[in-house]
Formats: sequence, C-alpha cells, structure tokens
Amino acid sequence: MDNLFFIIPVSLVFTFVFVLFVLSRIAWAKLAAAYPAGEHIGGTRLGLISLAVNFLNYNNAFILIYNEEGMHLRPIFLIRLFHKPVFIPWKEIKVVNDKRVHFFPYVELVLGSPVVVKLGMRKKTFTRMENTFNYYANKR
Repeated sequence: MDNLFFIIPVSLVFTFVFVLFVLSRIAWAKLAAAYPAGEHIGGTRLGLISLAVNFLNYNNAFILIYNEEGMHLRPIFLIRLFHKPVFIPWKEIKVVNDKRVHFFPYVELVLGSPVVVKLGMRKKTFTRMENTFNYYANKR
C-alpha cells in the first residue's frame, strides 16, 4: 500500500512527459525546425493565446510577441520541455484564410512554400496584429 503513494505520482509525471513528447512530435517539431527562435525579441506582447498547429489545438499555451519583423511564439512553462520557442517572419506567412469552427471565427495562416505547417488562431488575436502584418508583409 505504501508503494502506491510513490507509484501513482511517478506514473502521472511520466505520462504527462510522454504525452508532451508525442504532441510535440505530431505538431510542433516541424514548426520549430523551420522557424527556430533566436534571442528574445521586443515588441507588442499579446499574452496567452490559443493556437492550432495543423490539427492539434493548444489552448492558452503560448505567449505571442510581434514586431515589424514577425511573430515570436513562446510556450508556457508547463509545455516548454519539448516545445521550443519559434520566430515566424511575416514573409513566411503565404496565405491567410478566414475560417469558422463551431461558429467561432479563426484565422488559418499557411506558413512556408512549400507548406511547412498551418497555424490557426482566434480571429480576435490575429486582428490585434493584423495592421503590423499587412504593412510589413506587403513590403516584401
């Protein structure tokens, strides 16, 4: 019986780490390999945002900072183990599609040519940085 008090927490931690690893390989690894983040950038911080990377949703799991060069996505502490920060230059966003999921508007960003990944975010989030994106993306 005393072993259960040790086994259960250890197995929960192991399961959490394993799930993080699998999720990172399914969605995030390709994005992180294509757009590694350098040093921390300055800019406008939007705080916690939700993202969909291809078909996998991350709810309130990333901090978004954007400036004239692009957007920096940094994972929150709980998922940082296998999810490295990324920096996506504006010029890498090839297509912006307005979509709806369950009556909620969101924006799908197609990154890279050929397509590296499709990144989805709430329309409200994209609207806050849309002017910066439009200005600098059109200067290419």
